[in-house]
Amino acid sequence: MTSWPPYQRKVLVHLRKEPKTILFIQDLVVSRIKISECNTQSMQVQWPNLNSGNQMMKRFRKLISAFLLLHLLLIKNAAIAQEVHIVHCLEGCPEGATETNDLVVSHLFALSSNNVTKFADWVAYLVTSQTIGTSDSLNRTWKADPYLEDDETLEPNDYKSASANLDVDRGHQAPLASFAGTVFWRETNYLSNITPQRKPLNQGPWKNLEAVVRDYAYAAGQAYILTGLLYDGNDSMVLPKADESHLVPTAYWKVVASRNG
Repeated sequence: MTSWPPYQRKVLVHLRKEPKTILFIQDLVVSRIKISECNTQSMQVQWPNLNSGNQMMKRFRKLISAFLLLHLLLIKNAAIAQEVHIVHCLEGCPEGATETNDLVVSHLFALSSNNVTKFADWVAYLVTSQTIGTSDSLNRTWKADPYLEDDETLEPNDYKSASANLDVDRGHQAPLASFAGTVFWRETNYLSNITPQRKPLNQGPWKNLEAVVRDYAYAAGQAYILTGLLYDGNDSMVLPKADESHLVPTAYWKVVASRNG
């Protein structure tokens, strides 16, 4: 079971293709509650370890649990009619993902993590003149995405020897420099936002494109970006130290838009 970082204020909505299933909803500040596997078959609320002799806390947990499960049932029944608005997507996030994909919404971006490829099919983010900063002095401490299960994403050790053997970088989909002006810039180093990107591309045209997007966002005040991966089906490149099956993308795309056209 995934462990939620302490004091993290996030909303993570994990919607599968079946509209009646809602997984992983967190925006609660009652002893750092975690709600997991909330669907029509099973519902449970996982609480942190507390003193088992505290009867008042036990009653409180039961009361809150009952309330939360009732609330989730109401949400489940209304899921088909509800619209989900995610600030990182200008006119709604892409649809049509496979039923095993994970929709992860963080402070800086939203992404659709593919359980088969182990990379995000797409990443959507909003760059503003306030989010942009200088990334030269910021560290690249790579971490597995804490909101994904171990078998749904890669870990830092999976990238060992990849740079030397495959001539690839750990390429950001949502760029670090675009969010270096925020306190959440470390989230861009989650491996759900990273792909093995050819060095000539990552250090050349892709880097230059990201800089042009930042210049535009700074001048215009903001820019919405949607970026993603392509696979031609013929590339057999794999990370030499990875212990999970995965598919390395062969190409990338990026869409830049603004509310002003």
